[in-house]
Amino acid sequence: MIYLIAYKEKDGNDFMGQPYILGDFNNLDECKANAQQLIGDGYCYVTVFECEENAPEEISWDYVKRNKMEF
Repeated sequence: MIYLIAYKEKDGNDFMGQPYILGDFNNLDECKANAQQLIGDGYCYVTVFECEENAPEEISWDYVKRNKMEF
């Protein structure tokens, strides 16, 4: 399982209807800490989610919502 962060820019824009994605975290705690930093920096709709190692090439907001984790 890998942990990723989906988010929108500070002005609320995303990438043509898809979330921006941050990944490559060592563990869930590191992912959550980075999500908190994004929120503190003013990014919108910051969401931590999990996916299998073979994540889809394009990740939609629906995929994020189905796999989100509380933090």
